[in-house]
Amino acid sequence: MNDTLYIEGFGAITQHAQLADFPEGPRGDLPKPDLNLLERSLRRGLSDVTRLFMHTAQLALKDAESSAHDLHIVFASAFGELGTAEALMDLAFDEGSSSPARFRHSVHNAAPGLLSISAHNTRASTAIAAGWSTVAMGLLEAQALLSGGEKRVLLVFADESIPRSLSDAHAYGPVGVALVLSQTLGSAPPRATLSRLQRAGRVEQAKLRDPFAGPNHPLGPAVLLAQALEAGAGETLQLGEGPDPWCAELRVLRAEPAPESAP
Repeated sequence: MNDTLYIEGFGAITQHAQLADFPEGPRGDLPKPDLNLLERSLRRGLSDVTRLFMHTAQLALKDAESSAHDLHIVFASAFGELGTAEALMDLAFDEGSSSPARFRHSVHNAAPGLLSISAHNTRASTAIAAGWSTVAMGLLEAQALLSGGEKRVLLVFADESIPRSLSDAHAYGPVGVALVLSQTLGSAPPRATLSRLQRAGRVEQAKLRDPFAGPNHPLGPAVLLAQALEAGAGETLQLGEGPDPWCAELRVLRAEPAPESAP
């Protein structure tokens, strides 16, 4: 299997004024997500995680000068549509009923499904949940798809805040990161390469930045990847947890300002 992934574009959104402030810097209000990827008729009742997905996907596609029409979409989220699930459980408990409108947004692949409808994308999509290995498994899925013949993959990581009624142990805020990936060089030079996606080994782990420091966000590795891309700094990134975590090597080829959302 081809080891190298070309990062053609990326986008990110957090509650921090600067991406470099994650995870320890001061939090502010989350910028209003850009939903221009979706037809207006599909924007009603969207969850926070779907809004994060659309915003970052828009940024990554813009950065890569690409369209959502013909890319395989991979959505990786540790917890997915938890806010919608909580609302449905409240409705069932309080009124003994459900909501078909909310239920259609409660499944884990709601976001890529809505984007595929709006973009008239008839290709397959993938939705992944792997806890604190979600970033590593999302990248591994993208690598497998590209090695299997896909030309480009839109990989989006997104998680909303965990409702306190479900857990008060997770105090982190919402995060979204998106990448447009390929394994062949196009007409424009890629931003970076990501290679050697593999287990790190116990010895090497001590040299890596801990992506789960601070709020222990399951998508912390994706934000560190976006930070490195924005800073133009290559490094070996830790992508998972445990004594033998998944890692990958980032080499930046084109350092430019991070893409900005449409007004």
